[in-house]
Amino acid sequence: MMNVMKKKTVKGFTLIEMIVVIGIIIVLLGVLAPSMMAYYQSSRVKATNANAKMIYNAAQTEIMKYVNKDRAATAGNESGFSGTVWFSYQPGAGNRYSKSGASPAPSSLTETSGASSDVTATNCNNVISKVNTLVSGANEVCWTVYVENYIVQGCVSAPSANSTYIGFYSANKQQADEPSNVSYSNAGSGGGLSTLSDVVRRYNPSQD
Repeated sequence: MMNVMKKKTVKGFTLIEMIVVIGIIIVLLGVLAPSMMAYYQSSRVKATNANAKMIYNAAQTEIMKYVNKDRAATAGNESGFSGTVWFSYQPGAGNRYSKSGASPAPSSLTETSGASSDVTATNCNNVISKVNTLVSGANEVCWTVYVENYIVQGCVSAPSANSTYIGFYSANKQQADEPSNVSYSNAGSGGGLSTLSDVVRRYNPSQD
């Protein structure tokens, strides 16, 4: 007897089925993409807020060390942290600080801005160095802290000078909730954040 060979039919997707599947995938991506973007932005803001909080606490710890020293110091030999002091760090630009009642933009802080004679470079550099030592990775991000009479009022931090993910932490625990509309380095160029004080008020309504 002769063996009868049966042809096997190989089934696959038809063109119509492929188009339907691709269409469903596109629809799902369209629904999920905004959610994923919102999640990404939220996680970035939370990360910058966490950095700002750690830097805030480290700066406050170091500033408080000067309180008792200044009480025992003779007039004219105080640290200078009794008034308004702004100091910050930026990779590539190094340490920046200012003793001034003005409201500087983060990018405008320099070692000579403000009445620098009222606060020594050594004290500011010591605080900045201590903060970068205490907080892991602080020397890899941009951050600015402002102090009023030995109390750190707030800290602004960003992963880079060009980043719009500006984190904030204030004395009353206010924090940023969304990306800024300008970058950290351009906070002095308008866009609603013309000075560091504007950044602070943006994320800390109680300062108004």
